[in-house]
Amino acid sequence: MLRSEGRSMSAAVSNRPASSWLFSAMAVLVILDPGVTAAAADPLQSIGEALSADGRYVVFMSNAADLVPGQVDTNGVFDVFLRDRFARTTTLVSHAAGSLITAAGGGFAGSYAGPMSDDGRYLTFLSDANNLASGVADANQTFDLFLYDRAQGKVTLLSHAAGALAVAANGPTVGESISRDGSTIAFISMATNLLPGQSDTNGVGDVYLYHRPSGTISLVSHKSGEAHTTANDSSSVSGISADGSVVVFTSTATDLGGGAVDTNGKPDVFVYQRASGAVSVVSRASGAPLRTTNGASSGGQISADGRWVAFQSTGGNLVAGQVETSVGYDEFLFDRATGKMLLVSHKSGAPTRAVGVGAHVLSADGRSLAFASAATNLVAGQVDTNGKLDAFLYDRVAGTTTLVTHRPGALTTATSGSSELGFDIDGTGSRVVILSRAADLVPGQVDAGGGMDAFLYDRIARTMSLVSHHRGALASAADGATASAHVSRDGTTVGFTSAAGDLTEEPADTDGSDDVFAYLSGTKAVEGVSRPAGAPFVACPLFDTRPAAVPLHSGVRQALAIAGNCGVPSAARSVAVVVTAVSSTGKGSLRLYPGNVSVPPAGVLHFPQGATRTGSFTIPLATNGAGTLAILPQVAGQGTVHVAVVVIGYSD
Repeated sequence: MLRSEGRSMSAAVSNRPASSWLFSAMAVLVILDPGVTAAAADPLQSIGEALSADGRYVVFMSNAADLVPGQVDTNGVFDVFLRDRFARTTTLVSHAAGSLITAAGGGFAGSYAGPMSDDGRYLTFLSDANNLASGVADANQTFDLFLYDRAQGKVTLLSHAAGALAVAANGPTVGESISRDGSTIAFISMATNLLPGQSDTNGVGDVYLYHRPSGTISLVSHKSGEAHTTANDSSSVSGISADGSVVVFTSTATDLGGGAVDTNGKPDVFVYQRASGAVSVVSRASGAPLRTTNGASSGGQISADGRWVAFQSTGGNLVAGQVETSVGYDEFLFDRATGKMLLVSHKSGAPTRAVGVGAHVLSADGRSLAFASAATNLVAGQVDTNGKLDAFLYDRVAGTTTLVTHRPGALTTATSGSSELGFDIDGTGSRVVILSRAADLVPGQVDAGGGMDAFLYDRIARTMSLVSHHRGALASAADGATASAHVSRDGTTVGFTSAAGDLTEEPADTDGSDDVFAYLSGTKAVEGVSRPAGAPFVACPLFDTRPAAVPLHSGVRQALAIAGNCGVPSAARSVAVVVTAVSSTGKGSLRLYPGNVSVPPAGVLHFPQGATRTGSFTIPLATNGAGTLAILPQVAGQGTVHVAVVVIGYSD
């Protein structure tokens, strides 16, 4: 998901994150080239982009024309959709004004999904369609930035001309980032009329901030002391704090302010504070807070509270005594509160000896930083002969680095294949999504294809799970490659894009094109997200105590709301479920009831101490109209048991 991180168009156009782009007129022309888009938009292709914090909402883009009942879609390009996994409904986001089922048109490139707010209410997207919002005059024939409000079903033009809410700005907008609360959107644009009296002669991308409550636009990458004058070179947004008060961005400009002395001629990382409009340099030389480092810096990511900034740099003077052993980028973590800089990618036992990194991602709490590296000396005792990228996890509080992509049972031995991050981590750094070609990451792994698969690493349990697994075989890779993967803020759900046709129990998918799926970390079940309208009912994980590690207690009833969840309508009279009992502290049973009925039970699942037992039941729903069922555990010694419930059908 990408969540609040910046995006450069989409994975369909580029696999590079927004932070790696410093936009020039030529770069934008390449991105907007219709030939590029056409090549990316394979027949019936769907690509996942973001998840809400709880995994309920998934935003994706697709050129399929059968995802929404009655869908009218003749544009032949990508459109943006929002899937409500709990209600089992799909909404066409990029719809023509006045018709919720008609895909917007008028452009050649289509619409591209961006990040969303934590609650899934607000999501952003880029589009060159000219009929998305009623009454909007859009003559620029390029990409504009839009905001979709799920609660109101409303599309709003954000990149509009100053003083004209219904007139698109005069240049392309090419990347965006949204705060977790949905109040603030940072974006990149080449337009020159977004602000009153704007002075913009640099001819490249600049960073702006849209504040939704006030409807105002501010220039982030402005010249020192001149709020409406762009800086003298290109800038790109890469992250924003949870409340939108702090923006991190990359720029090659040398007149951004804050007294910075910038003579390296390369991109640097900066932060902008919305309240004051102040800009300060992050990628700064050790002992000289106003002087930029002597190398290129990019990829800035910021913690939810705006305190911690992670970035990558080729600079050799960011920390005192720094020793460079690679010619590439190194990983750094900057504390805005104290001004302290940490070298994350260092040789084990040598905190100032840099070893080089690849992709990276910072947890929302700023404690955990996951990154890819080909280095063989990051972890004490590391055994690494694959000559490829491996994934690592840095814990700022403990000051430790862990090899994530290790062989089962060998915590310091790297796997045989290349691994890279799926560019996502949950809010506390407890779970990390990884894309890997390795065939020895999980015990008993079977992988005949050798393509990229998605995995989920649990930092607390130190376990690895295969996300893109064959239906019913948790250690067997599915028959198609995984292109991208994102994890929800709470770590319960992974949204991923895959060309596999054997991930779910749905009818076989043999077209070989990408589709979007959701993986539930508690049950390890996979469900289809980019499903055709009217597709048959499929299994839906409803309840699981394991992710939160809070078992059910003996003698305490647990009521579960069924109606309105997992595609079960309010008129349903009964529900078919698969119930699993796990890790009980004693022998016992689970008694299943309609929600408001105490006797007799409609089903009983018996289990011995500590064993896993599963059973299938058809349970009448509560007769009081609540649409609920209840579980009553009975465990010897007043013990506890973990329980998972999967809905497999219903009757009405």
